[in-house]
Amino acid sequence: MAQDLESAKRAAQQQQEAIVALLPQELIASLEQPDTGVLMACESEGSAQWTGRATVVLSELPDLEATLASIAAAFEERGFAARWDQTISGEPRVQLLGADGDSYLVSPWAEEMSIGVASASPCFPLADDEHPGLVV
Repeated sequence: MAQDLESAKRAAQQQQEAIVALLPQELIASLEQPDTGVLMACESEGSAQWTGRATVVLSELPDLEATLASIAAAFEERGFAARWDQTISGEPRVQLLGADGDSYLVSPWAEEMSIGVASASPCFPLADDEHPGLVV
């Protein structure tokens, strides 16, 4: 469990950045990583996760399966579990599950020439002024 909102948010954003760093850098046209996210309840009462996202626009699509496989392998070496499935349009996607309850869903959007990274931080105890659904 993370100590507080700021440490949980920082941990999630660092993992997002680590995922983006594993993409072919020469293909990245732009990166959007908003500093705000939404608090989602965890199973443990009085705790939440910070959820955020990053969107990477590409100049051209790499081999999506190979790119995602290299990201999954790098994170598996760091103790994450990888779960594979497909987007609604049939592209492969991978969810990376951390030992601290954090998770990162890496989804390509071929039509938009982009890859999205949705994140959920480790759980942390809510402060008195924090609650699930809060945008922070």
